[in-house]
Amino acid sequence: MRHQPHDFDSNGVNLRYIVAGEGEPVILLHGFIFSIGPAWIDGGFFDELSRSNRVVAMDLRGHGASGKPHDAKRYGLEMINDILRLMDHLRFDEAHLVGYSLGGTLACKCLEVAPERLRSVVLGGAGWIRSGDGAYRSWLPLAEMLERVRPGETLSSHFWPNPATRPPRQIQDLVDGNDPAALASLARGMLQVTVTENGLKANRVPALAICGEHDPIKSTVHAMGEAALAACADATEITLALPNRHHLLVDLTPFGLDNPNEIFVATDQPFGLIEATVKRTIV
Repeated sequence: MRHQPHDFDSNGVNLRYIVAGEGEPVILLHGFIFSIGPAWIDGGFFDELSRSNRVVAMDLRGHGASGKPHDAKRYGLEMINDILRLMDHLRFDEAHLVGYSLGGTLACKCLEVAPERLRSVVLGGAGWIRSGDGAYRSWLPLAEMLERVRPGETLSSHFWPNPATRPPRQIQDLVDGNDPAALASLARGMLQVTVTENGLKANRVPALAICGEHDPIKSTVHAMGEAALAACADATEITLALPNRHHLLVDLTPFGLDNPNEIFVATDQPFGLIEATVKRTIV
């Protein structure tokens, strides 16, 4: 990595981050199984954004060069606290959050628990996760699959048991570089990271939620738009836009589990631009 890495202690877990640029503070939160490099550095996003902002990217706990506890209690809301502790460590009173997938889910929870620390929030491929909804229910099957990975087995062989359906080697290597036990603990801990409807309606932090046309999380983004319109009488519509990135469906049938378009692995291959608008219905 060409950027100087830094570390800080977050309640006993070491977290890796990089920082560059001057200006408004922006914190980047990557997706599940990713890390700073493939999420933000390789595509040039970090360097471009740091031309005009003070940009920070960290490896979420359980990922990359950060600590990887094997205890679900060390994840969940502790991952929200990691963001706030990083801000304290860097002496940021407020910051913009940009989260993708898992990172977007964490950023959305920050809207509820620490809105006073946020200047704005961008949720990429993520939305409103409610207790009991499809996105919420997907965490336990994912944890159970990860817990079946035995020493010496590759994680990618469990994501894609059929060799004919496996993605390019680059994606397999990205998946195999992770710690299955840590990710399983993370998945179980995510059951804590839900947002109440009242909490979302109370939000006054500028927020942009964006997702692909066929992303199953799309319904949660629409729910966010509807809740925002209900809370803001003066708003008439909310527009969303995002380059449509590929998501590869994880095959759970060898474990006797169904995957009704809920658990995916994201790639870095964009395909077109998706735009959608949620409008208020005038009766």
